[in-house]
Amino acid sequence: MSGSNYLEQLAAEWYSFAGYFVRTNVRARRYRELDVLAYKPKDRELVHIELSSVSIGREQIREKFNFELAEYERILGVKIDSLKRIFVTYHPGSRSRENDIKVKSVSEFFQELISDFSKRVPGKQIVPDGFPILRTIQMVVWELKPKRRR
Repeated sequence: MSGSNYLEQLAAEWYSFAGYFVRTNVRARRYRELDVLAYKPKDRELVHIELSSVSIGREQIREKFNFELAEYERILGVKIDSLKRIFVTYHPGSRSRENDIKVKSVSEFFQELISDFSKRVPGKQIVPDGFPILRTIQMVVWELKPKRRR
């Protein structure tokens, strides 16, 4: 499994766990594939996540997200009121934003998950079996968390 496929699976699990309907490797246009599309019907919010294990330039990042709102709506067959674009890479350089695209390092992405899971008690808020990567992260975070003396 390549690094970006693992990251795609992780992003898909994370957004699905957060209540989004998720599609991965969505065919768009003739030779394009979108890594992860996460849609929350209640808010009509779409999050388009592209993940890369290699560093790429500004133009390449913009090209990955070169879609109009109407095109996303056509691809998914839904109405979209809000659109977020996120690019996750091992080597983001000094960029945190590229136009309307949020650029994150893999480390920052993991920190979001770790922060969320450090607030959850696995016995009461366990991640379901259908999310094996997230469940593993939750257990690791829980086991590494300093235990309170009783």
